[in-house]
Amino acid sequence: PLGWGGGGMVDWNGPFQSALAHGDYPRLHRLFVDFVSVARMYGQVVVREQGIPDISKTVKPLDGIGGVAGGRKYCVNGILFKLCGDPKLGALHWLYGGAQPSYECAAKSAGHEIKGVNAYLRAFSNIKRVSWEHPDYSDEVAVDVPFQVMLDYAGYRMTAMPYLHLDKKFQRVHSKGSDEKSSKTSLVYGYDPKTGLVEDGTHRAPKLKPALKSLARRLHLAEHHVAGRKLYTAADIEVHLGCDRRLYALDLARAFPAESSNLCAHLPREKRQPEFFRLMRPELLAEIAKEGIAPPLSPDTFTGFSRGSPPEEGKKLEMGAHKATAYLLSKVIPRLAKELDADSKTLNFREPVASILHKRGINCRHIGLLRAFVKSKPVRDTLFVELAARTLKGLLRARLRKSSAQSEYDLIMMTVKFFNLVVNSPRFWNTKVYKGLLSRFGVVGLLSQPSAQNFAEKNRKFCG
Repeated sequence: PLGWGGGGMVDWNGPFQSALAHGDYPRLHRLFVDFVSVARMYGQVVVREQGIPDISKTVKPLDGIGGVAGGRKYCVNGILFKLCGDPKLGALHWLYGGAQPSYECAAKSAGHEIKGVNAYLRAFSNIKRVSWEHPDYSDEVAVDVPFQVMLDYAGYRMTAMPYLHLDKKFQRVHSKGSDEKSSKTSLVYGYDPKTGLVEDGTHRAPKLKPALKSLARRLHLAEHHVAGRKLYTAADIEVHLGCDRRLYALDLARAFPAESSNLCAHLPREKRQPEFFRLMRPELLAEIAKEGIAPPLSPDTFTGFSRGSPPEEGKKLEMGAHKATAYLLSKVIPRLAKELDADSKTLNFREPVASILHKRGINCRHIGLLRAFVKSKPVRDTLFVELAARTLKGLLRARLRKSSAQSEYDLIMMTVKFFNLVVNSPRFWNTKVYKGLLSRFGVVGLLSQPSAQNFAEKNRKFCG
């Protein structure tokens, strides 16, 4: 049964951590089903109320917790929701979209957070879970992660996780203008946005660093320096002390390194900031480690966090990212294209295209490049259907977000009208869909003949 946490909220995290520690998978399944049911119900309320003032909302936003990258926060029934959005950082600058806001890029970051949670859970799945203050705490102790789900509704995307009660036992001093202010924090590792300082766990949780070092080794991540501190994860991944004496890793959207955008010439950049949402997949990192293609990589490469690192370290990490990206573009993707061509007579895509790509460490944004390598017309046609379907999905979500519809009926009717355009309007395909294809996958995926050989040759120099 579920318990009750502080403030009269349902405690979802306690039963989850207990069931996980004891390997009670039937209990985990029941908990997950219940959580998804409740999260879906309240998540729909949060989305439907986006068009009304905050003071009139049933579920009011929490504007005082966490950073801005994950989106606006809401809390109800022990569930913390993060509604995706592209936060504005300056007069004409947004975190993900760069020169203009991009909800679609922000939504990709939420998907990366789910991948990060899964990777951390897998990495620590067979390790004894005890309190970090326990005498049995060893180098191989687990850092805990609260489970999360991703919800898509009416064009919006959000993540939902149990609300955690954190122990703010550590003192910190931060400046506000000419004044120095003191406050309490639960942060033991990661970047603190209030002070602008980076904690590496040395003083607040000395036994944490060996666990993170072990994690980095499993995920092929590099030890690197940020603001003079040695880290094993992205700087904005935070580890907090919970009131249950566990250490929790939070904000895992940048768990994996970014691709080298300079090598991905087939993808449009459009003044965006791809280092925050065009990340490598864990399957690719595993293959790179196994084949010795590149040394461990840093998730902070190409970001502002890398500016203070030692010059030689920064160059080495950037070259590693270039090698890994070149290997993906000139080896992994052409290899899959050959497999698909060889099986084209019997291939009927029983398995989803996304699953075929992901198992090989290829992101779906590279479907256009994959199609350019493929020679078989039936396979090229199937890949184009996938390109079109993903573009249509993005266009539909954008329309639903712009609407003021608050009822299920209105959302259904908008969707029906959209698919009438898809079926009956050549002009819609020649304008909206065509532009959508270009902005998501680049022109290389739209060409009628295979066209990627020169592109592959150009990138092979990084692979040796």
